[in-house]
Amino acid sequence: MKPHQKFRLGNQVESIAVRQAGDGTYYSELTDIQDTFPNALKFKIDGVTLVYLQDKHGNRYNPLRIEHCPDDVIDIVVDPLAHGPVFISTTFINQYASSTTANPAQPEPYFADVVQQSTAALTVAPNTTIYAASSSTDNHLNHNPLTTLDTIAKTAMQTLQMVQHSATQNAANHQEMMAPLIRTFEHTTQVLQHTNQLLQGQENARIRDEEMHRMQQQTIDRLVATQERVDALLIQNYELHEYPIPRRFIILPDSYNTLDPRRVVSQRYRLYFLCECGEHCSADADNVESPGSIPIKNQVHLANHEGYELTRPTEFYSRYGPYILGLLRILKHCLAVTAVAAPAVFLAHNQVGSVMQGVESVAKNTMELAINSSINFLEQRLENSEAAENVANLQQMQSGDGATDIISDLKMLEGADLRRLDTFLRNKDKDKILGNLYRIVTTKGHVKWVCLKHYQASYRVSAMKAFIQTVETTGGTYDPHLGKVTITLKSGTVSKNFFTNLVDQALAVTELDVALNWSFGSSDLSHLVKKLAQSNVMALRLNLMDDSNALTGLAPGIDYIPKYRPLIKLFSSNTLQRLDLVGADSFGNKTPSLSKDQQDLRSLHVYGSTGDLIAKFVDFVQACPLIPSMTDVVFIDVPDLHRGIPDIIRASSAILQVLVLAVSSPTNEPSDLSVFRPDLSYSKLTHLHLALDLTTSSLQQLALVLPTLSLIHFGADHRSKGLLPYVNFTSLRSLSLDGMDKTDLNPIFEAFLVKRQPCQLETMTLALIGNIGRLPDLLRAIRLKQLYLFRLGSGALRKILRALNLCELTVLNILDTGYDWFTEENIATRNQEFTDQLRLYLGRPQLKEADIRFLENVVEKILKGVYSEKSRTLQGSSTKLPRSRVHLLEPSLVVKQSWQSILPNVYP
Repeated sequence: MKPHQKFRLGNQVESIAVRQAGDGTYYSELTDIQDTFPNALKFKIDGVTLVYLQDKHGNRYNPLRIEHCPDDVIDIVVDPLAHGPVFISTTFINQYASSTTANPAQPEPYFADVVQQSTAALTVAPNTTIYAASSSTDNHLNHNPLTTLDTIAKTAMQTLQMVQHSATQNAANHQEMMAPLIRTFEHTTQVLQHTNQLLQGQENARIRDEEMHRMQQQTIDRLVATQERVDALLIQNYELHEYPIPRRFIILPDSYNTLDPRRVVSQRYRLYFLCECGEHCSADADNVESPGSIPIKNQVHLANHEGYELTRPTEFYSRYGPYILGLLRILKHCLAVTAVAAPAVFLAHNQVGSVMQGVESVAKNTMELAINSSINFLEQRLENSEAAENVANLQQMQSGDGATDIISDLKMLEGADLRRLDTFLRNKDKDKILGNLYRIVTTKGHVKWVCLKHYQASYRVSAMKAFIQTVETTGGTYDPHLGKVTITLKSGTVSKNFFTNLVDQALAVTELDVALNWSFGSSDLSHLVKKLAQSNVMALRLNLMDDSNALTGLAPGIDYIPKYRPLIKLFSSNTLQRLDLVGADSFGNKTPSLSKDQQDLRSLHVYGSTGDLIAKFVDFVQACPLIPSMTDVVFIDVPDLHRGIPDIIRASSAILQVLVLAVSSPTNEPSDLSVFRPDLSYSKLTHLHLALDLTTSSLQQLALVLPTLSLIHFGADHRSKGLLPYVNFTSLRSLSLDGMDKTDLNPIFEAFLVKRQPCQLETMTLALIGNIGRLPDLLRAIRLKQLYLFRLGSGALRKILRALNLCELTVLNILDTGYDWFTEENIATRNQEFTDQLRLYLGRPQLKEADIRFLENVVEKILKGVYSEKSRTLQGSSTKLPRSRVHLLEPSLVVKQSWQSILPNVYP
């Protein structure tokens, strides 16, 4: 029999299980005793009061403990205020009455009953004692029954007077004792109110100061931005006029085949423009390139052009020679550190090799020879090293700075010199090709001349910036790491502009989460589908925000949803790889058969849709030729499991990674999942969540397959709990359990508490757990990072919070539980164990119909209780968490968080 301790309160005797300490001794915990005897205060054995146990440091344990006495029954002493009134004993009256029953002629029984009833109703204070008459009096009264009755009546009257006097005196003493206490309480209440007013005033002042500081900072930022725009406009106006043609150019020998270093003076030279690429051409600097794209190297390189022959070279060298010589010396250094690149002429990406149109192929040594030849030529033509003032410091070159930065330090040519340059070109560039360079303007207003590739990159950056600004203005967000846009559209005009810009400006967007929050029509959806087909979006989550109740009561047989028909084309898209339809309750009621054209869907996610839509969609998926490419099969909150779903699972068994089946309502017949046969390989399966009723054969087959799977997540509810004994717990990182008790959880306790198997669990979801059993011990033993607790009793929740291992916990999510200030105290007292990232997410309570009668009390609780944002201080205390650690959420968001913890792409 399990070790226990017997406790007694009056005539009630209960046996309560004991706990075992680390040294093997047994003890009883005060909280366990108070679950059965709520008013238990002290404990006695044979009149001796037991003391609470202490640890090795002489401190009492928390919660309090008492020693285990298996051979004794421990009497419980309760709070004196919990006692009822003490009734007066009527033994002496019964004695008198029994002595007169021998004479039936007298009516003693009647009077005895009257007196007995009267005296039985009297109460006295606990310290008052009433004594019976002496034995001598009893003998005297036995001789005269009437005298006996009279004496009894007088005695009862005296007793009543004594009781009344005692009650009056006790009431006076009580009032006298309570008066100072009441005054002290009133004074304390006033002090607290005054203190709260001061604190509230300080808090309001702090909030006003922060708001003023924020507004001042915004004003300063706007002024700075305005000044920067003004400066950029001034610079732009100046440079557009001063730099009508490219301003960076060099000369190189006209022919490389006959290049002779000894004959540099007699060589013919051509003018080549340089691409002014830099950070303004870098897509990486703005984080707008799509994942996996090849970045364009922003290295100094020659323009993709055959160059220009020079007329009047002597005058040309005299005017531009110092500037060109400075550029050549810088390029010579850059070539030594492989910082110069000429994808258009001399150098390919990170290597010397290919040559673009109209230019001969040269090797790196030939490029060096050409530059050296040009430098020697100019040095001989220029006297007294006139170029010295234009050459960058050699130490700065050797520091490894980029070529663009070094060239920026070189003294630039003025506008007049640039405009005169055209006169020195033999063919005068009649077509204004300008070395195949394109003019751009940076955000700071500077004019740059760049090649076609860098021009296109700059345009994409600018366009993407404009698109992101539009998204943020509309209230959406953009994640550059995922290339994902999340947005809610509230009108047809905003929707058309958004999807048009998505095609024209947002080539980097590959994932889209969009909600349509207005009364849209068929034309809106047609435009949406058309633009999505032209975009780079591969993963789409479309929330139609449809309400199936809107169709209730309408005449049958009428098609009320023709506007949904354009969405049919999404299912046959050649670009979409994942499609999530949310809030589509009415979609599919009267839609035509889905197209079975070639498609590339790899993920099938359905949330809370009608049975008619599921049937059509499953039939469509089964008919598609690319079904074996399905990696995710997710059905959440569906009315039943369609008969075609097992066929999809079977066809995708070799590559299936995620399988989530959650049936919202109990079906008449269990679902058949006999596809989990040993001859089918499910080696890729990592996430398995089954919340539905299964046939016996399905359970048997799953019992054979589950031990062979190395799952990352497993989920089950009360209908599929029979699978728990067969799960390989050692590989799990996430576990979801719903509607179970301690007996169902024994396989988990056995794995981690008895066998001590390695545990990798990081996330756990516990919902509607009955008798939690050893669950607190399990949560104390494992190191979770996220814990979700739904629909638990207050007692179970407090035990879990007292035992929970907090050393790595970052998310604690609580919904629909008995959460109150006493519960929060259990975790607030452990604030020294918190991680910096720990946050508590509380689901706001929702009023039910039964609560309407107590609406005022509920509102008061919400405004001043645990679900109020202002009920906690910034610093927190030993009974309340700091305000920064508690976040209040709507219940739907709490559930969404739990699904996202299982798999980021799976949420209703």
